[in-house]
Amino acid sequence: MSQQEISIINLDQLVSMTSVEIAELTGKEHRNVLRDIRNMVEELNALKTEQSYRGD
Repeated sequence: MSQQEISIINLDQLVSMTSVEIAELTGKEHRNVLRDIRNMVEELNALKTEQSYRGD
């Protein structure tokens, strides 16, 4: 895997990457990146649901 340098300057603008870009950058297979993204979304949704039940 080659070393890549990333510089991000955020001036109150949305910064985003595609799942394909993440796969290329990390050296992972795209399908595994998609799997990880789905898992993260599920975890975030579970946390949001948990907070709504607690009244936070």
